[in-house]
Amino acid sequence: FYPEYIPNSFFVKQNSKTNYQQITKKLKHTNLPYIDVNRWFIGMKDTSTYTLINRNGIHWTRYGECLVMDSITKFVNKLTDVHLPEIVCDSLVFGEAKYTDNDIGKAMNLFWIKDDLKLAYPEIRYDNSKASKKKLRPMIIGDSFYWGMHSIGFSDRVFSEGEFWYYFHNIYPETYKDGYTIQKYVALVDLKEEIKKFDLIILLQTEPNLNKFGFGFIDRAYDMFFVSGDGIDRKSDRLKYFMEIIKADKKWFNLIKEKAKKQNISIEQALHNDAVYM
Repeated sequence: FYPEYIPNSFFVKQNSKTNYQQITKKLKHTNLPYIDVNRWFIGMKDTSTYTLINRNGIHWTRYGECLVMDSITKFVNKLTDVHLPEIVCDSLVFGEAKYTDNDIGKAMNLFWIKDDLKLAYPEIRYDNSKASKKKLRPMIIGDSFYWGMHSIGFSDRVFSEGEFWYYFHNIYPETYKDGYTIQKYVALVDLKEEIKKFDLIILLQTEPNLNKFGFGFIDRAYDMFFVSGDGIDRKSDRLKYFMEIIKADKKWFNLIKEKAKKQNISIEQALHNDAVYM
């Protein structure tokens, strides 16, 4: 987003095509509805009144997130017969970087850091006065760029009971029982039955992760609905498969044994945990 801040000595000339170029090219020839936020933000980088990505951050600013939220809302309104609650910005607060706007700045642990760009933090509310009675429940499969939107209520204030399937691995929000947080994992749910619970599926993926387009969701969903016939999501078979792979790799299995010892759990449990992660 800011190539002008990178010294020429760090640039590597690229003659090959990028994942972004190829995927957007293919999407144009499909009926899949999509928003190219990358192209949109770069196109208005020099004309946007407020910063879309801070110089010291690696995520959209809160201002940028609100633009994306508003665009997704209007986009879904056009695609469906449902009018979602509107996102209303009553005012803007200006100040020092917060949320993820200085995340890479903190990570670099520098003695000094470049000044932030002009950062605006919208004070938003959700207006239901024109919203349809029907609510839409989304499954959002995405990377860390969705965290900010999830944290300010996009999943359940604009939509209803939406879930964030982070990297198609962890499922948020978590559940709570007896004072403990219970984390849900994609590998341990019946994917086909879960898909049936949602009205729409949103893949939110930024350019660095396009080499893993869909994070595995597309292939698994396609196989269940169009290839396997019975649509059974054999999570137990997948777990056994990865457990056998780990045990067959001597170095990997030794690491599992070390983990088990450090975490004071059985080797079988440590093996299961790594298989779930895979």
